[in-house]
Amino acid sequence: MQTHEMTGREFVSGVATAKRLATGGSAVIITHHSQPTHVLLSMETYNRLMRERVPAHLYFASAEQTDGELPSVRMPLRVADLDD
Repeated sequence: MQTHEMTGREFVSGVATAKRLATGGSAVIITHHSQPTHVLLSMETYNRLMRERVPAHLYFASAEQTDGELPSVRMPLRVADLDD
């Protein structure tokens, strides 16, 4: 994933530019006093990252946010080796 860095001041005056970069698939890193403080991603990228990398119970802050349905989580399964 490509990244672009903006200061907080640049972000405030260039929100449209930041949104355009994020919509194009980039992560926009926003800094404060040269330290990264925030990241702007497109919703599509955010949802993809959440589905691929975070277990469902961590994806939602509380069960109420799920409306009773959790997203599917892909986990590799292995046969346990019980021959010890």
